[in-house]
Amino acid sequence: MSRQRRFIVTTSWDDGSPEDLKMAELLHKYGLAGTFYIPVMNDERPVMHPREILALGKEFEIGSHTYHHRVLPGLPAREMRRQVLDGKRSLEQLLGREVPSFCYPKGKFSPKTIKCVKETGIRLARTTQAFNINPACSRFSCGTSLQAFPERPAIHLRHGLKEFNFTGIYLYAAKLHLASNWESLAMNLFDLAAEKGGIWHLWGHSWEIEAYGLWKKLEAVFQYVSGREQPLYMTNGEMGERARQNN
Repeated sequence: MSRQRRFIVTTSWDDGSPEDLKMAELLHKYGLAGTFYIPVMNDERPVMHPREILALGKEFEIGSHTYHHRVLPGLPAREMRRQVLDGKRSLEQLLGREVPSFCYPKGKFSPKTIKCVKETGIRLARTTQAFNINPACSRFSCGTSLQAFPERPAIHLRHGLKEFNFTGIYLYAAKLHLASNWESLAMNLFDLAAEKGGIWHLWGHSWEIEAYGLWKKLEAVFQYVSGREQPLYMTNGEMGERARQNN
């Protein structure tokens, strides 16, 4: 085992829905780190009560997801900054500590949004770009390995093309053979990251896991990746701080 490369295992969960508490229980069961990206308000679905966020934050990292869960590109500069800064500050006031990480709503970002996020003191900003297991983390446009959700190969390819994610498309086609079973993809990506010494980053929405009855499949993935000697199990914020120190 000592000859194997160290690599990072991290997970993140978006939108702050009440089902995040169930996700936290599952992460705790398998000793996995998790970052929960929470908007203060969300017109699309319920957000946890502040006391639930406080309870979650005692064991897991809380990250910002704007104030109103607004897609940032296209917003006026002043409103963009307000969404990012007020979302971060509100969570910090609630938790009584720094909130170091941020997730772009819907995964949408641009050079202007990156500049805005940097200016507010965020140390890592996560996208939804898939099939990324590279050891180098781009701190303000951090990709992921996979979403915990069943998606058709054509959708994966379409997203990859829209995001100019040609490295991810190549990995999906050449190494993963355009597979459609998401839990097998997650495990195979874990094995590839272990072999190459990269980053395995699973993300998703706990409300989606609940709606589609994916808890047992997700637990199988957690069981597969947990309890290993080789990985460093980190939150997104810890991963961002490690990348910052190495730059």
